[in-house]
Amino acid sequence: MDKSICKPGWEGEDCKIRWIADSNWSFYFNFYQAFVVISMAIATWMCLKELILAYKNRKEVNSRMWSVSTFCITLDGLGCLIRFVSFSVDPHSLRGILPPDIFLLSYVIPFVLWNNASYGVCLYWMELCIFVDVDKNPSFVKRLRPLLIGIIVLTWVVFTYLIFWPSSNLVGLYRVIVPLLIFMGSVSITIIYGLNIRNQLKDVTSKVAIDLKNRISLYSLWMCLICVFWAITVTTIPFVGKYWYLALQSLLRSYEEMLTAIQLILFHKREKIVNDEDEYSSLTIRGTTLNEDDERELSEEDDVIRSYSSEEEDEETKKDK
Repeated sequence: MDKSICKPGWEGEDCKIRWIADSNWSFYFNFYQAFVVISMAIATWMCLKELILAYKNRKEVNSRMWSVSTFCITLDGLGCLIRFVSFSVDPHSLRGILPPDIFLLSYVIPFVLWNNASYGVCLYWMELCIFVDVDKNPSFVKRLRPLLIGIIVLTWVVFTYLIFWPSSNLVGLYRVIVPLLIFMGSVSITIIYGLNIRNQLKDVTSKVAIDLKNRISLYSLWMCLICVFWAITVTTIPFVGKYWYLALQSLLRSYEEMLTAIQLILFHKREKIVNDEDEYSSLTIRGTTLNEDDERELSEEDDVIRSYSSEEEDEETKKDK
């Protein structure tokens, strides 16, 4: 393994020889650049297609034009676009075209955008659920929503500080550990949020509720896998040579594309928008058409929920008296 104590991109006794000067390594580097540029271009286009679809349907009932899903897709698309541009010019500043600080900025911003989109998934899952009392959210949502917004703001503050902090070995270590901890935090909160929603829907047996629970489970599983492999890869990169560096960076780009892909799958509008009659069902999934059986099931569940709500109100009234 070609190990070196030099910074990535440099080798030799005095660390003055660029990796790019190695014609054999340069061939693989060009392949890596092409892979990232093409894949990010495709991901950007897929996000743009979803946004165009949302815009075309903006006048429909339950339009997603100003929804959380559209906001998250916008963040994903911007991240992919920035990654596409920076890697088209000079990946990792290894050719010396982009100053390292400029590339660092263009490298970190997409990660922050994708991380914020991951937090947005929590709100998206709650947006999918419209319970009988549509003007009131469950108590845990009221508590978690400001927490999520606070974490998103804190993420930008922390990353801005890390970017403009003068470089050193210690700062370099922080730039590896802090993003890892933030990403693990977003995964943990997303899973907790999703499981809480699953628990609320455990007694709901309609097809639309089952679909939501399955989507929560699959998304949580993929996020866990990406988080684990991403953590292993990031902590390994500082200790490898230039060929393994390319291989591990390729894996990181793959994880980024997988993260965007699973969010696009989660947000993808597969069916027609629900009609007016479904707007106040006990559970509505945006972008899903309910058949008559589903409507009948939801109506029955609606009655049960209303009866529970009436009983709770009677008990509270008696206590107050």
